[in-house]
Amino acid sequence: MFKRPLALMAREGHACTYRCFIAFIGLFVAFSLLYFATHKDVQEAVHLLSSSLSTRLYPLYSADAYAQEAAYLQDGYLSSIEAEEELRRAGGQHQDSVSPVEQGNVSFDELQTSAVGASFNYASSDVLVFLHIQKTGGTTFERYLVRQLDLPVPCKCQPKRKRCLCSRPQDINSSRRSSWLFSRFSTGWNCGLHSDWTELVVSGCVDRYFDSREKGHSKRRYFITTFLREPVARFISEFRHVQRGATWQSSAHMCNGRSPTIEELPPCFEPSIGWTGVTLDDFMSCKSNLAFNRQTRMLADLTTVHCYNESAMPNELRRTVLVRSAKENLMKMAFFGLQEEMRKSQYLFEKTFGLRFNKPMVDMEPQTSPDEVSPEDRQRIADFNQLDMEIYHFAKEVFLRRFELARTGTSIPFDAFASFFRNSCAYYRDVGHVMSSGECASVPAFVFPSTLSMSTKNSHTLRQIVTVYNPYEFDLEYKVLSTAPALYSVQESVGRLKPQSLVDIVIRRNSSEEDGAGAACVDKFRVQVRKLTKPLLVGHSDIVVFVNGTASTSAGACEQQPSGRVDEVPKVASSSHRTTIARRDSATRFRSDQRSDGFHWLLMVVGAVCIVCLWTPYAEERTEAVPSWYPEWLRLTIPQKLVSAYVLGLLTVIVLQV
Repeated sequence: MFKRPLALMAREGHACTYRCFIAFIGLFVAFSLLYFATHKDVQEAVHLLSSSLSTRLYPLYSADAYAQEAAYLQDGYLSSIEAEEELRRAGGQHQDSVSPVEQGNVSFDELQTSAVGASFNYASSDVLVFLHIQKTGGTTFERYLVRQLDLPVPCKCQPKRKRCLCSRPQDINSSRRSSWLFSRFSTGWNCGLHSDWTELVVSGCVDRYFDSREKGHSKRRYFITTFLREPVARFISEFRHVQRGATWQSSAHMCNGRSPTIEELPPCFEPSIGWTGVTLDDFMSCKSNLAFNRQTRMLADLTTVHCYNESAMPNELRRTVLVRSAKENLMKMAFFGLQEEMRKSQYLFEKTFGLRFNKPMVDMEPQTSPDEVSPEDRQRIADFNQLDMEIYHFAKEVFLRRFELARTGTSIPFDAFASFFRNSCAYYRDVGHVMSSGECASVPAFVFPSTLSMSTKNSHTLRQIVTVYNPYEFDLEYKVLSTAPALYSVQESVGRLKPQSLVDIVIRRNSSEEDGAGAACVDKFRVQVRKLTKPLLVGHSDIVVFVNGTASTSAGACEQQPSGRVDEVPKVASSSHRTTIARRDSATRFRSDQRSDGFHWLLMVVGAVCIVCLWTPYAEERTEAVPSWYPEWLRLTIPQKLVSAYVLGLLTVIVLQV
């Protein structure tokens, strides 16, 4: 009975070969998926490749962490590890070579150590660079730099001229055009109008400018500075400025060697007309308005997020990478001030650089009355500028701690921080003993912010981000504890921090029966850090969480532990971990289901049907050699055969996994 089909196949060698090829493709895909999912050598290769790719971008996490699958958490946040993996999968761009500005950059932390040497020396090759973010008090500070700085050879400012000549002492009477200051009132906008971190630092524009000006290349140290401002007040101030006629149309927004296209950055107004007299609603309705989260964008390295091409990667991933990059770059700066704290900013600048102003700065009063903008509009502005809000809270915590260190005269090196950040000794269940006074707080913890506000009526506030920073030259291990571990879940609650690095921790409040009442209460978190080489040297920093209230609200503990003890918070499984668990559970369920004879026979029947489908003639075969006993419904199309091959491949994977 098989003679006629076999003879037919022999006569149609090309058709048989085609069917074999389709079956081979299906099986090859199936075995390839199984091999890459289980083979240890492939996993190790992925680890090595991922670690090499991540060395330049974020040298914070171990190579093993990079091989995990990257996906979004159910609550919409990305872990630090997932963000980096997703960034690579999305094709995030980053310049392979470090620019001369980045190579010569001197951070605040490095200024405090003797390894760098003396502080800023305007008579040598040091350059002070000011990154001017709109409406943050930068104009006032830049004027003070060129007019009020007490130097042996001050800047020369002539009447009716916007720029001043800030030459080095040895070049004052020579033809060499060397300058120690790169700012609006000294060199002008040579890297673009209100150029950002990407234009100034990443592109190397500042270094190229001085090479051109000094007719040759020399090794320089760069001290980058900036000013920040409370985001809502800054946004309103920019809106008023645009309403009066400002547009900054000539800003190039250079990134990766080009300006954004019209599709990437659509204009909010007709350039020939301008935006004078714009209303607040119209100002906020333009989605491409660069006023939104301007401080974060100008501080971040935009090459890590495809510059201004927002469609190249998921929005949540883009926001996560921008915030992290902005925080890291802020910590790379030699100094940053706050517009609301001009006097303190002046004091910190003088202490950091060893320079003095001959005129005190005055704390700026808000030019826009709070009554001019309704509370509803102010809340809308805050919602639209969530990234800036997070950056500002982080910056304010860092600024106030630095100011206190400068004010109290504490020794500059970080090994002396314990005298200021003196934490009380406490029982630690994981240590198992009470530390002596000599061991207490030997490793101060740097955690920002120190307070969190959550509202059970607003689900967006129930997820908060806390940043842990390691300013030391050695690795740290951290752990997150809480007085109410049952009410919270923390992603990356335990981990390690490499020197001069930071990590963002997502704290999420779980729903509870008490939340429906809306009662005000207070919880506490403790971030405990320890030096890996000396595990008994423990420091900590406490975070107060106000639920349905503020610091001035009288509230009790939400779920206080007995005797004020703190417990470790359950760690949120990353999406990759949850996927692994789900696969493991699925395999377990499959093994139990497999005991059913009916399910076993179903697999065999489906597999046999797929094989038959692959060997039957396809619909296009209309030759006389095809026997009449073949029914029309067995003449399958090519897409149907490909589906059969795919299903057969899936069945093969299932059988081999079991």
